[in-house]
Amino acid sequence: MNLKLDWKAQARFWAKVKQGKPNDDWFWTGAVDSQGYPAFGLGTSNAVSGRRVAATMRYGEIPPGKYVSDTCGYIMCVNPAHLVLSEQARAKLTTEKVVEIRTRAAAGESRAKLCVEYGVTAKAVSELLRGLTWKNAGGPIAKTRKRK
Repeated sequence: MNLKLDWKAQARFWAKVKQGKPNDDWFWTGAVDSQGYPAFGLGTSNAVSGRRVAATMRYGEIPPGKYVSDTCGYIMCVNPAHLVLSEQARAKLTTEKVVEIRTRAAAGESRAKLCVEYGVTAKAVSELLRGLTWKNAGGPIAKTRKRK
């Protein structure tokens, strides 16, 4: 999908982002899609992914078959420094890779590093580490913390 991002669209996009330091999460304050991800209207009938807009501004046109994945794990983050291009997460993983990711994460390896190395989203890694997906793959399951 070729996004037409003139200077007005870019200014309108960044007006909906609470930016922090270069490596911080940059919070999307605009509309969200049905799954809770940032959504941005470009004057077409449907909104497009806010992350795709941010990544297009960083990388240029996104090639067909590539997806925008985050490395921070925060659903509302549109910091281009946290966005990478990857292939569809589920198609890239195997049972063996899931066990590797779980084992390496349990040993203290960074989730962001694992996302980039395996070409999957932070959401995919988070869900497989907590056993929400790949339930029968094996490897250590992370304990979830209860929020106060």
